[in-house]
Amino acid sequence: PYFFIMKAELFRFQKTPELALAALKQAVDEFPSNNQLLFLKASYLVESNKLKEAKEVFLRLLNRNYKYNEVQFSLARIAEITNFSSGAIDRYLKVKNHNMDIYIMSRKNAARLIFFDGRIDDSFAVVDRLQLDFPNRFIELTQFKVDLLFSEKNFELALQVLNESISRINFNRDLLYSRALVAD
Repeated sequence: PYFFIMKAELFRFQKTPELALAALKQAVDEFPSNNQLLFLKASYLVESNKLKEAKEVFLRLLNRNYKYNEVQFSLARIAEITNFSSGAIDRYLKVKNHNMDIYIMSRKNAARLIFFDGRIDDSFAVVDRLQLDFPNRFIELTQFKVDLLFSEKNFELALQVLNESISRINFNRDLLYSRALVAD
């Protein structure tokens, strides 16, 4: 299987994704129980915009309980790309807290989709929970909320979020700078 993986990566490096995908399809045919090959094939299918086929492979991996968080995240991305927002939110929220980075990214993506669905309070509840669980990421997550509000030109609420956050942590140069930009 590793020979096929190297072959696929070489084709990908040479910018011939169709050959890379063909190599992975051949590998999966020869090693159908190799979950690593299936995952790589599904990832390449997403890159090649063959989302329906990628979704089928990821669902097969989910049934095998292989890389649960990464598979849920990938299925959420596919749902988001195909404009199935509620499905994407559900999948992002199924990612478990085993890997902090993918967990936070999934929650932020869910919060973003919820926000743009017009449910600001629900969106910020997701982010607030993250801020409680990961206090070392408080400033980053505050900035995330402000960026969402700024994108919708909701400057008043952005200032309120910044003021509350600054008062909570006493002083932070980045948040003060953001507040000045929003105020301007």
